[in-house]
Amino acid sequence: MKLSLFSLTSALCLTLSMYSLAVFSKTLTISSAQQTDVSLTLLANGKTLIQETRTIAGVDKNDSIILSDIATDQQNSAIEITGAGEIGPISYNNHPLTPQAEFKYLSHNSNQNIQISYLSNSVNFDTQYVLTLINNQLSLQAFTTIFNQSNTTFNNASVAIMHDRLSQSPANKNRPLNTNNALLMLNNAKQTNAKSFIATYPDKLTLPPKYTSKIAFLDLKQLNATISYHYNTRIRAGVNNNQPTRAATVNVLINNGAKGDLKYLNKGIASLYQQRSTGVRQLLSEGPLLFSQTANDLALALGSSKDIDIEQRQISSQKTFNGEIVSLQFKITNKSDNTKNVRLKSSFDSNYKIISSSLPAQQYTQQAIWQIPVTANNINVFTISARLFNDQ
Repeated sequence: MKLSLFSLTSALCLTLSMYSLAVFSKTLTISSAQQTDVSLTLLANGKTLIQETRTIAGVDKNDSIILSDIATDQQNSAIEITGAGEIGPISYNNHPLTPQAEFKYLSHNSNQNIQISYLSNSVNFDTQYVLTLINNQLSLQAFTTIFNQSNTTFNNASVAIMHDRLSQSPANKNRPLNTNNALLMLNNAKQTNAKSFIATYPDKLTLPPKYTSKIAFLDLKQLNATISYHYNTRIRAGVNNNQPTRAATVNVLINNGAKGDLKYLNKGIASLYQQRSTGVRQLLSEGPLLFSQTANDLALALGSSKDIDIEQRQISSQKTFNGEIVSLQFKITNKSDNTKNVRLKSSFDSNYKIISSSLPAQQYTQQAIWQIPVTANNINVFTISARLFNDQ
C-alpha cells in the first residue's frame, strides 16, 4: 500500500499541531499582585461581596489560568468572571490556606483585564452606632470594624456598606445568597427609591491577611429627633400582676428621615448619650439595635434605659358578678437631669373598662396607652383601676 506525499504531510502537520498544543499550552497563576481595582461591599447578612480587576498578560488560547489569593465563601464559592472573552469550565480548590479557582482561557487576546466577583465569609464586620442628643438635635455616627480573616491582601480597596432591611427579615435572613444575586442587589441599591442604602467610605484601605480595621462610616449632625421611653405590660384576671423593677426600653425617632439619604441601618450595637450643657455626656441606653425602618421617618429601637426604672405592683383585686376589678400602681423613677415622657402600654386578656386613672388613656379594643411625664431626678407614682369582664 502506497501513501501519497500529501497524505503524509497532512498527517505530520496534524501530529505536530497536537504536539505543539500539548507543549506550548501552559498554566499561569494570577495572584493579588495583579489587582488593579478592588471593592468590598459589606452586606447586611454579614457576608462581603468582593469585586476585583486583575491583569492577564502573555496568555495564549487554551492556557490554564489559576486565580490565587481569593477569600471565597467556603459554602458558596461561585466566582463570576467577566472581561476575559470566552472561558472554559471553572474548578475550585477551597483549601483553607490556599483557596483558588482555575479556568481554561479560550480568547485570542494575549493581554486582558478580567473582573472577578465572589462572596466571602472570611471578610466580616461589626457595626457600632453612637447617638448623641444635644437639646432636641441628634448626631449619629457609625463605626465599623472590618475583620480580614483570610490569607488574601486587599490593596487600596474601596469599601462600602449596604444597609438593607429586607435581607435582615426572618424570611430572607437564612436564605442562601449567591454571587449573581449579590451583584443584582448592589445594582438595585443604586437606583432611585431603592429598598436599601449604601454608605461609602471616602478613603481606600489596604487590608492585609488577619488584619482588623475600625473606620467611621457615618457622621450625621443636627438631626431632628424625638426620644421616647416605653414600658409594656399585660394585665390578667385571676393572677398576681406584680412585676419586678425593670428598665424602660428606648426608641429614637429621627423626624423627616435622615440626611445623606439614609434609609435603613443594619443591626449592630447602639449607644445613646445625652450631652449636658457642661459638655459631659450621660449614657441613656446601650444595647443591640433591634429594628429600623423608614417611611418619612427613621425609627430605631434601642436597648434598655439607664435612667428610667418601673416597678409594677398590684394593689387590690376584687371579683364581681361580671368580672374582676384590678388596681395597679406603677412607680416610675427618673434618674436623669431631664424630664422624661414614658409611654405605658397595657394589654388586657379580655374586654375591659378603665374605672380610674391618674392620667387619661388612649383606649383600644384590648389595650390602653398612657403618656406619663416624670420630672428630672424624681419619682412618679401612677395608679389605674380597670374592670376585666368575663368574656363569653
